[in-house]
Formats: sequence, C-alpha cells, structure tokens
Amino acid sequence: MELKKNENVQIFEIIAQYRKQEKNAPFLSILKFAIENKDIISSNDLQNSLLQNFSVNACENLLNRMCFLRYFDKKNDKFQITERGKIDAQSGKIYLPEISVLRIFFVENIFVEQKIVKIETQNERNENNNSTQQTPQVLNNLIGKEISLKTGNYIIDKIENKCVVKNNRNELFTIQTSNQNSTIKILDLEYLIDIDEKTMKNAILSSKYSNYDEEKEFLKIKFDEKNNGNINFQRNILIEKPKIQNIEFEKVEIKDVEHIPATNDDARIWQEELIKSKINNYFTDNNEFKKLSEEVAKQFQPHYDLQPIYKEHLINRVDFYKRAKLETIDILTY
Repeated sequence: MELKKNENVQIFEIIAQYRKQEKNAPFLSILKFAIENKDIISSNDLQNSLLQNFSVNACENLLNRMCFLRYFDKKNDKFQITERGKIDAQSGKIYLPEISVLRIFFVENIFVEQKIVKIETQNERNENNNSTQQTPQVLNNLIGKEISLKTGNYIIDKIENKCVVKNNRNELFTIQTSNQNSTIKILDLEYLIDIDEKTMKNAILSSKYSNYDEEKEFLKIKFDEKNNGNINFQRNILIEKPKIQNIEFEKVEIKDVEHIPATNDDARIWQEELIKSKINNYFTDNNEFKKLSEEVAKQFQPHYDLQPIYKEHLINRVDFYKRAKLETIDILTY
C-alpha cells in the first residue's frame, strides 16, 4: 500500500559552517592505523606500512592536513590521534568541514523526525529586504545533529542569525508500507519507520469507520441486498481521504478487508443470499445440498452461530432456474 500527499516545504538560504561526510576517505584508514599503533605514528610509519606509493614528504603533508582537521596533534616528528579521531574511526564516518551558503528544505510532519529533507549548496545568497529575517529556532535546534540524506550526511556546526526565506512549495510525500515496516520518502530523504502495513491499515480504517474492530480486524456492516449483490467477506475499500494521526492523504484502496454482518438478523439474510449464489448445479442427492448449507453456516463462525438452511426454506425464495436445480432429486425419485 502506498500513501501519498502534497507536503508543504519551507525553504531557507543561510550561510553555514558544516561538515559533510566524505565517502571512501583515505583518512579513515590512517586513523585506524594510528589506533593499531598505540595512537602515535610518524610520516615514516605511514609511508612504510600504509602508503608505500607516497613519498615521506607527501605523508607528512597528509598528516599535517589531518592535524588541521583536528584528527591528530603533532608532537615533534610524531602525530598522536585525538579523541575526535578515535570517535570517527570507530563510527567509520569522516566529516570534512566546509563553509558556504546552504539552501535548506524543511518540513513540519510528525512522520519526519529529521525535518530537513534536502540540502543544496549555493554560490551566493539571493536576498532582499523583504525576504531576510531572523533565523528561526527550528533551524538552530538542528545544530550538531547528523542529517542523513540520499545525497550525503551532514552536521551543521554554526549558522548565521539571519537567513533568506524563499517561497514555499509543495512536494510529494509518500509512505510505502510492507509486512515488516514502512518507507518514508520526500525529496532527498528516504528512511524506514517501524510501522507495518497492518498497523497502517488499522489506523486508517479506525479513523474512517466507527464500526471497525481494530483488535479483531473486521468491519461490521448492515447487509444490504441492493449492494450490487456483494456477499463477499473479503472486500476492497476505496477511501477518498484517509487519515493517520490527523494527517490527510490522497485516496487509497485498502485490499481484503474482512466484512461481517452487524447483527444476527443481517447474518441470516447474508447466509441465505450466499447459499442462493452457490446454487449453480443440479442437486441429485439431498446430502449435496445439506453439505453446502452446513459449509455456508460455518463461514459465519465464530461471529454468529447459525443453523444450516433447509432446502424446503428456499424453494419459494429463488427464481425458476434455481428452483429446478433444487427439485431435481424430488423429480428423479418421483
């Protein structure tokens, strides 16, 4: 099942100091090498054991660069790994610092905990007196937190107290459910939430129908003979405006929803119509109809304890063709 809606996205442009995760960074191998060597290495150690194709001077420059990034502290001709270097080595993630104008796409949605759904870098900030305002607290609250997007992972360290507010726009927000979990998607954000399809269906049906039993997962309905002759227990339901936690989505079809009669009287009418629908062949043995009637009665259990319907009850309640099929055994034994 896929739920869709248009989500209002706020857009801000702001100058920021941030770190972006570097994929396949050689720094990670160097940090792990330092830990294996009791936290202290030299450029000669690095050249001999890890970077044989580099000169000693190139290894020295690389370690000095890592000192600038606060991964090492230089002591004479040795380099000692810092606490930050140990943490990043253990996490397997290297973040390199940058400063630029960021265009940040922000949403307020209870299913989106991260709130930032896209980040773009800009060459400059396009501003005027009408679009510049105080940086909202919602952006300040995200400082220091890891932001995971399909385009990469970011940590924002510092932002200006003024930002440019761009026009909001609508973007497609989807929840794709499965038997184990659900996938949230909007712009560059995609992640799993621990809510399965069954839970989503129950939430939608409970919100829509007061006669839906969420625990037993069935919908109690009055049996309507005018309802296009629908006598199926499992039915697909088209819901025009499904809601989950007061969030409204586009129409969706929920498949195989169990329907049961609302009352015992509805069950008896339903039972009779169900038997009528199954009179398709000529009955040449009374036991054939008895078996059919018993099987239909069992379909209403455990909700209602109905007795099988006798053939004689139906004789005058069906059309000519079905009556002929019911009376076949009587004609053959006359």
